[in-house]
Amino acid sequence: MSEWRAHFATEWKLLLRGAHFRILMLVGVVHAWLVHRANEWTEHAGYYLHQFEFMYLGAITILAILSGVYGARSRQAAGEAQLIGSLPYRSIRRWSAQLTVFLLPFFIFTCVPVFIYLWLRETMYPGASLYPAWFLLSTFIPMLYAMILGWLLGGLFKSKIGYAAGFLLFFLHIYGGLLLLTPRLPMPTRLLPNFLLFDFKSMGYFDDQFGFSREMSFWTHRGFYLFLAFALFILFIYIKAKARREPGVRMQATGLILAACLAAGLLAGHVSQKTVQMNQVAIREISNLESVKPARLSGLSYDLDMRPYKDGGLAVKATIQFTNEEAATLPLAFTLNERFEMTEARLNSESVRFSRDGNQIQIETGDIRPVTLVLHYQGKIADHKVTEEGTMTAVHMADRWNVNLPMELAWLPQPLFTEGAAPSRVTVRYPDTIRLYSNYRTLEKTTNAGVQTIQFEASNEAESGFNLWGGSLKEVAAETGGMTTKAIVNELFNDDYVSRWVALFHEGKRLMLQLNPEVQVREADTLIAMDRIRFNQREIAKTGSGIIQVPSYFFQGLYDDEEVVAQITEFWFDSSGAKGERADPGKRKQFIRELSAYLIKLDNKKLLAANAGDKHVQELRDNDLGEES
Repeated sequence: MSEWRAHFATEWKLLLRGAHFRILMLVGVVHAWLVHRANEWTEHAGYYLHQFEFMYLGAITILAILSGVYGARSRQAAGEAQLIGSLPYRSIRRWSAQLTVFLLPFFIFTCVPVFIYLWLRETMYPGASLYPAWFLLSTFIPMLYAMILGWLLGGLFKSKIGYAAGFLLFFLHIYGGLLLLTPRLPMPTRLLPNFLLFDFKSMGYFDDQFGFSREMSFWTHRGFYLFLAFALFILFIYIKAKARREPGVRMQATGLILAACLAAGLLAGHVSQKTVQMNQVAIREISNLESVKPARLSGLSYDLDMRPYKDGGLAVKATIQFTNEEAATLPLAFTLNERFEMTEARLNSESVRFSRDGNQIQIETGDIRPVTLVLHYQGKIADHKVTEEGTMTAVHMADRWNVNLPMELAWLPQPLFTEGAAPSRVTVRYPDTIRLYSNYRTLEKTTNAGVQTIQFEASNEAESGFNLWGGSLKEVAAETGGMTTKAIVNELFNDDYVSRWVALFHEGKRLMLQLNPEVQVREADTLIAMDRIRFNQREIAKTGSGIIQVPSYFFQGLYDDEEVVAQITEFWFDSSGAKGERADPGKRKQFIRELSAYLIKLDNKKLLAANAGDKHVQELRDNDLGEES
């Protein structure tokens, strides 16, 4: 170990004495400042981190390859290196110390986005759930691979052709990999060439609904390049040591074989995972639930004990509590997605028979008056689809890190024996690894032995169903006059900015109701910030269960206020049923434009309902509305 420290100290002194280190640090600092200036407009810290990684580390990776070539070549020609080379040494110690020294500047570069994340977490997002160590590892592995790749090229080519070879390999890895993003090739093949690529979006760890990826295929992709880097470096050492006839060559050969086998195993695992995902057809949502109108609550109470499995499966123990009114309605029948296999049904603690026809389940009650019904069912719900851009994305999931269970999936037994399908209350038990949210309001949350128990209650007098989401999310709400609008967004969105747009959504609904009191609106609306690539959606839309899906870029500051407010106004205008009143396109466009201008005016004057709490503000709002009308 003393020999390695001596080599490290010598190489470190050589690095500091030369201009290479100073130039690298100057380029890194200037480039970081330029990338920051190009992306400081965004109000989404996750999008900022995504862009910073893509624009900053992507370019720095080129320097890592070229620096590796330079490091291998410079030490072959430098007088100090020749002097060190004339002394007895072990190749593994000398070259690993030298590589470590050359890696240090690039390790500092990879720490920059991690430090930015830590600063953001400390100052703005104290509830951010990402572990910095995982973030650092995910960014450092591509840099390590790039450096070792350049190092190997510098050792193979004695002339400056090594630099050209480095540029060529980088092009084939990155841009050549992107050129392979065509539907003509299987998805696993498209993902492999780009060692910076994160699944279907390059470096897009945060730029989606759920945040940083913990999907296993991401880490098998990173792990493949990690052990490939080890294999390349051990190969370099093996060649040097064998040429010098050093002892321990067999151990190095064993290490090379082991690293190569691990890389091949991770590669095979990644391809296998992606192949399985490609073969997973998106689960068909129940057609008769895709446009369910809000109806009277069923009065039933659900208690859901949910256990996710690593293979994408979900096991549920659903306890349904009947009221006296519902218990008199027989027979008992439910809708449950046929992807779930029901294994047991117990009525009032007694086992009962059940029959199934596709998505419909019939419970044989006999003469038993139902009080409590317990249904055990499980199935694999993780599925994927290919987007319009030819990329692959997850649709439904329920694991320890992400949950996306819309009502239309019929993952919750929907009663067919009552007028209303939605339960009044739902209690959910789920591993305490993520935060869970719903279109229902949260009453209480407790945690015990790693399991969270959350009690939800229906937010409206009429509901279409119970939806459940979980992950690196948070909830931002606006409430006035007995009406509520809440948004469930990524945890790294700016709170103040999201609150402003939630208030504008809320105000748009209130304004339509004020202009036309006969319009039917919900007391509580839920907005979901949906990633455009994930869901192929560019405009505001309402699902069959009444959830409002909003493209996430609305909350990022990407578009002008006027454009976003116009889309909000148009959405409320169309969804309120006012199309027929102003069917003329010209009048409709003018009305939306004037209404949008009024909303912006209220926002500029800080008179939005969500910010108004006194009578004077309400009088100002009423006067303005009268003048605009």
